[in-house]
Amino acid sequence: DGVEEIIRAHDHYMAAQLERHGIRCLRGRAQFRSPSAVDVLRIDGTTFEVRAPRIVIATGSRPRQPAELAVDHEHVLDSDSILALAYLPRSLVVVGGGVIASEYASTFAALGCAVTQIDRAARPLGFLDAELSERYAQALGAAGGRFLAHRSIAAAQWDGVAALEITLDDGTCLAADKMLIAQGRIANVDGLGLEAAGVRLTARGLIEVNAELETTAAGIYAAGDVIGPPSLASAAMEQGRRAACHALGLL
Repeated sequence: DGVEEIIRAHDHYMAAQLERHGIRCLRGRAQFRSPSAVDVLRIDGTTFEVRAPRIVIATGSRPRQPAELAVDHEHVLDSDSILALAYLPRSLVVVGGGVIASEYASTFAALGCAVTQIDRAARPLGFLDAELSERYAQALGAAGGRFLAHRSIAAAQWDGVAALEITLDDGTCLAADKMLIAQGRIANVDGLGLEAAGVRLTARGLIEVNAELETTAAGIYAAGDVIGPPSLASAAMEQGRRAACHALGLL
């Protein structure tokens, strides 16, 4: 379909760009052995070593999975699996009040889906000025959606036929075709062996970097979601450029 065609076209473009610049791509799961050595585990189980004086970590992030809700990627979705929907659901419950949750809530509402956005906070996008949050809530309401504040999901279960049966912490019962869990993302740092490289994490589990995107280990840089906000593709590209330029002495 159209989505797969776009993804294939993007993959082809990126592969051509890498080839044009003489960049060698190695596929596998990487783990630091030292600040200058990385072990790469292939899919067939074999391992090979890569050494370099300068390394950039750009492993991105993944959706946060709340312990109290099981994401099955069919009825209960996360911000990645919702992109694989083959049809527009009639109703959608969005759990979360941040940027990702609000983006999806407003998009699906604009497409005619009955959207209910739920969050423990008093208002959506709480890091913004109250007036901006209110404008968002008004726009969501005008599109047929609604925001429920100071609420959380107590239970959610597929009825086996047509809908999710959702119970809120105050006893309110809802029914929806799909539910989206969008309560933030976490950095992909598990299994990287950062301790062996001397790369330190922040209290939030993000890779700590300085103004030049260099980590606490000299010669190792990080860019993108793995270092935290603003967690945007455009910002990640600029961070990667800055990190590479500094690593090569071009800044």
